[in-house]
Amino acid sequence: MKLHVEQTYQIPGSADPVQTCEDVCVRDEQAAIGAYALIGASARVIRQETTGDQLQFDLSVHPSRASVPGVIGGLLGYDALDYVQKTTYNFRTHSGVMETILTHPTMRNKVTSKGSFNLRSQAPSAPRTVTWTLDAEVDAHVPFISGHIERTIIKELHARTAKVEAYNQNLINQAVAATENTIEAEAA
Repeated sequence: MKLHVEQTYQIPGSADPVQTCEDVCVRDEQAAIGAYALIGASARVIRQETTGDQLQFDLSVHPSRASVPGVIGGLLGYDALDYVQKTTYNFRTHSGVMETILTHPTMRNKVTSKGSFNLRSQAPSAPRTVTWTLDAEVDAHVPFISGHIERTIIKELHARTAKVEAYNQNLINQAVAATENTIEAEAA
């Protein structure tokens, strides 16, 4: 099942809008952990490593109990949809790939999610606007409930998009304000 998600950010200040969005939404591990907490999931960083223009960022994620379909939770436990999210991002091309790997022994290799995402400035029509776009494919291979799992995952991703977008916009606004206050204080 295909997934397409877009988030749009207004970047205040005078710094490069795409770089500002990357610094806050891609580089900062606390932003990712906070976004998952916002939707009721817990996440922890397994790996974060930057080599040249490449970022490798892996998170272990435990979805909220409410987001696990009752049939799955009842049969396999509410950790059945726990996963590792592996992200590779290239700061030069402003694009990356993301893969989700379920970690529950029964579900491992039964559900896959892979996709690509990018950050793009909307200049010149909207010079301080950045769009984050994700195109992914979610595939489940579980007898009798594959379609239900795919629909649940996609529904969950769409449902949380607006919350995460607002959360990230708030983080961007705070980061820009803090940077501008520091610059003004140094100039004084």
